[in-house]
Amino acid sequence: MHAPSISEIERAKAEIYRQRLLELEEEAVSELAAIQDEMQRRAWAADPVLWTEERIGEKIWSGQKRILRSVLQHRKTAVPTCHDIGKSFTAGLITGWWLDIHPPGEAFVITSAPTAAQVRAVLWREIGRVHAKGQLQGRVNQTERQATKKSLLSAGNPPITILPPSRAFMPAASCTFSTKLAGCCRLFGKLRTP
Repeated sequence: MHAPSISEIERAKAEIYRQRLLELEEEAVSELAAIQDEMQRRAWAADPVLWTEERIGEKIWSGQKRILRSVLQHRKTAVPTCHDIGKSFTAGLITGWWLDIHPPGEAFVITSAPTAAQVRAVLWREIGRVHAKGQLQGRVNQTERQATKKSLLSAGNPPITILPPSRAFMPAASCTFSTKLAGCCRLFGKLRTP
């Protein structure tokens, strides 16, 4: 066996150096992607309209934007409305946004409507549509989304969910107000836990 020449040693050193540079580049790209993902998550958490447009790919009208931003800024949002303007779809967007901006198991949603049939046939159909379009985590059936074994979202009339969440949210379906406010309204309220 012969001793390696200086040129062979230099080539081996150069190859080791090149491999290490490639490894560092891969690590830097991975770290940069993680930073970009976190920046995107924070931007979406701060603006449900941005989340709707970028994550779900939906263009929504100004009234829906006002509702989404109001839910972010206020503990409760009541919206006088009429038929077929996108109330249930907006509730589906809010539900999807709320769940997507929190890690699985740290948030849940209670949904309600005048009847259990409306929860299932209208509201959860929209929640499922948003879930599918955004390719959100977990799975959705007619009245619940399973994110993890410890994170269950349920719906019913009345809605019953027994979980100690760190973050909770409740979009309620259309309900009738007093005779002074004719028509329907949408009530969205954030439930806070200590």
